[in-house]
Amino acid sequence: MKIMTYNICSCHNMAREYDPDAAMKIIAAENPDILGINEMDYMNERGFFTDMPKIFAETLGFTYYYFGKTIDFRGGGYGNVIYSKFPIKNVTNYPIPETSGAENRVVICAELENGLTVLVTHYGLSVEERNKAVAETVRLAENKKPLIFMGDLNCTPYSDELKPIHAILKDTPNGPSFPSDKPDVKIDYIFVSEDINVETSYLIHTQASDHLPYVAILNF
Repeated sequence: MKIMTYNICSCHNMAREYDPDAAMKIIAAENPDILGINEMDYMNERGFFTDMPKIFAETLGFTYYYFGKTIDFRGGGYGNVIYSKFPIKNVTNYPIPETSGAENRVVICAELENGLTVLVTHYGLSVEERNKAVAETVRLAENKKPLIFMGDLNCTPYSDELKPIHAILKDTPNGPSFPSDKPDVKIDYIFVSEDINVETSYLIHTQASDHLPYVAILNF
């Protein structure tokens, strides 16, 4: 099973040009079974009032997907998306307790018909926000197997706030994922429960976004 996580920077490349086709071509070449997207526009001015989650689904051949809005933005929305080749049985967009003045954050929790639970999120920029996000993630992940947790967590692997995640899930190895032109820090992750075997994992070097897309091949 191929898993991909990708912060698409609202379909803007490293040169800040609007180019959704570039991100979709990268994803199509990998053809993941499950895809987590961060920073997706939905029916807003910046995205030319298009249903971008649906366009990605139709272009990439995903029958099952769910857009989890984080904020209202310029007449529409903005947030994360899970795409799956497997039917989604249940899905909920769980809000993370807000920090004053910060962007709302959420965790998408999807239960697939094949028994897999998938969490997709985009953590905040402050330690306070991330600590709250980690607590919510641990709550959703506890006692669920098999489970995949992925997204842009905005912190390095050895950050104190990630210790509760490492205590219950195992990280899949990759190198720096940001910024895409000269990556020097790992902030994008795919974590899995202990019952999932990781065959390999790798980054794709492209400047279709300011983040590198990250892929893991898993068995469970």
